[in-house]
Amino acid sequence: MKTLLLAVLLLPTTLRAEETTPETIVASRWQALSKEPGRRPDIKEGHPNLNTLPTKEFIRALDRVTESGFYECEVSRDLQVFDRFATVYSVVESRTEKLSTKSDFTGVNSIQLYKSDKGWQVISLYYHIGPNGLSVPLNGSEAGKCIM
Repeated sequence: MKTLLLAVLLLPTTLRAEETTPETIVASRWQALSKEPGRRPDIKEGHPNLNTLPTKEFIRALDRVTESGFYECEVSRDLQVFDRFATVYSVVESRTEKLSTKSDFTGVNSIQLYKSDKGWQVISLYYHIGPNGLSVPLNGSEAGKCIM
């Protein structure tokens, strides 16, 4: 099993505080990570906003050109918000072929956000890929059908 703990991942610095919501911040993560073959991921303004060494290493590993594409599809999301804190549980399918009907792997994410004077910001992201053959509950969502 693979797990990864990330803090402050790819924060979009171009959005003003009144334009961000937990939903737009989380949706931007999957859009930023997806990429066409021969292209780099869409890391805002050419560099990620990072606070910890493990995150920098993760971003460095992503920021490269590859022969195949990489496409993230968030198929399920549960959002809980209380005052300035939000937590999001997502099920995400990943593919190397954009039109593939089957994902290469499926994982779950737990994203925590905090609303500062600058708007909603990711404070941590935990991603877990289960063993092959282990199904992930989609809570009424459909595999292969991205929600954003």
